[in-house]
Amino acid sequence: MRRGRDMRRHQRCVRRKAGIKRFIRGFLPFALVFVLVFPAVAAGQEAGKKLIQGIEDTATGWTEVPKEMAETTQETNVVEGVTAGAIKGAGEAISGTVEGVVEIATFYAPESEDNKQ
Repeated sequence: MRRGRDMRRHQRCVRRKAGIKRFIRGFLPFALVFVLVFPAVAAGQEAGKKLIQGIEDTATGWTEVPKEMAETTQETNVVEGVTAGAIKGAGEAISGTVEGVVEIATFYAPESEDNKQ
């Protein structure tokens, strides 16, 4: 009789621990976002603009390749546009994408006076 009661108590304890672990796994991402975003919201609009600009730069960085190819083709000729324009565009795309990633990673940090334009 006593053993059955102890077994049920043990099973309830195991289920409770599993529920707590499940809650922590589900809650952790929300807590992490809250901790990272709250200082940005407290800092004002600049952090939000920086985050949006970073997302835009990261998402559209690849568009520099065809843009540079077209511009170089118009300035010189097709062969140079396809070759030199593609290389120049790839460099611009990489730098723009990296800049966007850095802005996303540091959007919550206030900008120094040197970086403001």
